[in-house]
Amino acid sequence: MLRSMTGFGHYQAADENFRVTVEIRAVNQRYLDLAFRMPRGLYCYEGEMTRRVKEKLTRGKVEVSVVLQDLRENPSALNVDIPLAKAYQAALNEIAEKLNLPKNESAVEIAAYPGVLTADETTDKDVEVVLYNALDKALTDLDSMRIREGNRIEKDFLSRITELEKMVNDAEKLGEVVVKVHRERIKATVKEILDDIVDEGRLLQEVALYADRVNYTEEVVRLRSHLHQFKAMLEGDEAKGRKLDFLIQEMNREANTIGSKGNHKDVARIVVDMKAEIEKLREQVQNIE
Repeated sequence: MLRSMTGFGHYQAADENFRVTVEIRAVNQRYLDLAFRMPRGLYCYEGEMTRRVKEKLTRGKVEVSVVLQDLRENPSALNVDIPLAKAYQAALNEIAEKLNLPKNESAVEIAAYPGVLTADETTDKDVEVVLYNALDKALTDLDSMRIREGNRIEKDFLSRITELEKMVNDAEKLGEVVVKVHRERIKATVKEILDDIVDEGRLLQEVALYADRVNYTEEVVRLRSHLHQFKAMLEGDEAKGRKLDFLIQEMNREANTIGSKGNHKDVARIVVDMKAEIEKLREQVQNIE
């Protein structure tokens, strides 16, 4: 089972005191990059929230947004910092005296200064249950979308692997032809240069050595093995994007070697088509966790 790194999850949970809405957005990223956007009073739960996210996600740029609504009749209390208010008043009086200004500050004006009045942040244990419930359900919703997208990508993978297997078979059939063509060409060239005066045994030995250099049978075997491993990796539930990416690099390496060894127009055409399909695989793998 494949999972895309791209997805969106949403869930709203509530009880008699709180309503929590969680939205999770995930896009492609080589490693897991997790960020939270939520009220300051909820950051005390960030550690546990991070642990729960990492249980589900291993790669991607992930943003978790949390909206909290307090449904209680008296949702928060105001705290008054009296020493700070007195300090503001004393400072204002000093300014008024030194600048010969009237002392007309009011309680409302002093209360408006930073830090004089503060509201309690919600850290009630009751919100913890609702928060984790909303987060877990949003992660499940995100995972469902990632699996759906992963299934579409898997179908595309299998289609391209089938095409690559056909191309590998075609290249394998051409291998014998390529060796034979190069062997005859070398023999003809050498005899023409030496005017038919040549040690036949030595000639055959050199031809055989060159024919071995243009033989790409080993590369075909390895490429076919990579294709088989790629299909096998599509099964299972673990994250596999990096492993698939590595296999694709190896496929590309073998295709290049086949092209350079073959040195034949028909082989070159097949290799060009191979590399085009491999590149499409590589692009899609960037979306896989």
